Amino acid sequence: MTKVSKELIEKVYRENFSNIHLEFNKIQSYFLIEIYKRYNHDLDKANIVLMFAKNLHQEILRQRDSDLDYDISFDSFWINHLNIKQKKLKLVNISSATKLPKETTRRKIQNLLKSKILKKSSTGIYWSPLESDKQTYNLIIEKHIEILTSLIRNLAEKIKID
Repeated sequence: MTKVSKELIEKVYRENFSNIHLEFNKIQSYFLIEIYKRYNHDLDKANIVLMFAKNLHQEILRQRDSDLDYDISFDSFWINHLNIKQKKLKLVNISSATKLPKETTRRKIQNLLKSKILKKSSTGIYWSPLESDKQTYNLIIEKHIEILTSLIRNLAEKIKID
């Protein structure tokens, strides 16, 4: 395998900035457009759900602390989702992290609970998307993989590695 230096990557990046930046913008645009659509054209609600999803992903990754063989692959994500106890998030923490006023955060969370995107139990509020939302999520992730692959392929061609 060819060793690639940081300097070479930086040189290739600088020389091909417009192409690489275009690929990166595709990733960002696709992500924002899809999340905007998914949460009824409300980026505040989308941002709140992202916080819960981020929390879940972190809890899944933490499983590796005690079990190095724990499967954190995309294929196991929904199984892990069911088996992980999601950390309780406080309204004030969500408000602070999303930079939304507390009352707006409370209203948005109530709306997400009503639309069954978030669920409430005796231990707190957690992210539990409907089956149809899971399918949409999977399709979005597949598209992200396709776009990221294109970006990596573009870089690899410029660096001249397989």
